[in-house]
Amino acid sequence: MNMKKIVLFCISILCFLPCSGQESLLPQGKVMASVGYGVIFLGMETFPVSVDVGVWDNGKKASLGAGLSIIPVYGSHVAGYQDGWITSKTTGSCITPQATFHFTLIKKWEIFAGAGAGLYYLKQTKLTTDTPDGTLVKPEVTHDYSFQVHAFAGTRLQFGNHFGLYIQADYPFVAHIGLSWRF
Repeated sequence: MNMKKIVLFCISILCFLPCSGQESLLPQGKVMASVGYGVIFLGMETFPVSVDVGVWDNGKKASLGAGLSIIPVYGSHVAGYQDGWITSKTTGSCITPQATFHFTLIKKWEIFAGAGAGLYYLKQTKLTTDTPDGTLVKPEVTHDYSFQVHAFAGTRLQFGNHFGLYIQADYPFVAHIGLSWRF
């Protein structure tokens, strides 16, 4: 496909989208619950859960939600070195109150972005062996508690009136895909 066709296609979409929005996908008083699977850029996995309640909408395309996001994380890593192995296991979670702006592009399809701040907890257990037979030398456990600022953006496609599929990228650490339920 040549560059001229790509540019014309993008311009036609940009002209079409602002005119075609339907009702807001999260009107005032409605609830949107989501659950997903994600990967953290450091190799850990996550199963994020979030709930948003519509607190404002303009009656057409835009709405604002307030809610809570819980992002549990899990990961393990094995590394070999000259005399043995290091096994590292990480678990933790981030609990964040958040505000989300929703904008309907076309019927049943929206983009959203938001931010929040909350508590982050991480526990790392490191098991080290110094011998080829795998004798455990010394387990090391560290705990990290911190306050995290959280920003995210994504898109959601609603199927019917209740169920949807979303994809989202979060700062500072995760990208995930999942299902949402509006009630």
